Amino acid sequence: MEYKCRKRKSYIDLYRWQRESSKIDTVRKLHDDLSSYTKLVLENEDLQELEAKNHRGGTLTKGEVVKMYRYFLLFNSSYSIFEAGSRNAIRSEAYHAEMNNVANMTYEEREFIKKHVFPRGYENGFRGCILDLWKQIDLSGTLPPNKQNRT
Repeated sequence: MEYKCRKRKSYIDLYRWQRESSKIDTVRKLHDDLSSYTKLVLENEDLQELEAKNHRGGTLTKGEVVKMYRYFLLFNSSYSIFEAGSRNAIRSEAYHAEMNNVANMTYEEREFIKKHVFPRGYENGFRGCILDLWKQIDLSGTLPPNKQNRT
């Protein structure tokens, strides 16, 4: 009887791992597709002009469009780390190192990011994580690259 219970638990654990792995792979694929489009915009001035004219957060210059799309590349990569960390699929140290690094790198442009980047499809958990890290930077000046924070 005990053997059957352990075997059943192993199947349940395998199923859960496959389900979580599938979700992470789906997020990664989505962000790969978004990154491809982002790179296309960064290389094409006509698309930059179209984006500048049609941006819903107000008019942007082409330079601001380029900056926004560079942040998309950074945050799309970081979002994959965020998802993996949220599902305990990576080590805590790797998660915190990446999230702290991104928060430190983007801190000076946080108002631009809040207005033009975050509204373009980043979910509340990810945005909240970055916003919380920026608040910690407000208090401490910077975040250590490899330490766990209060988030």
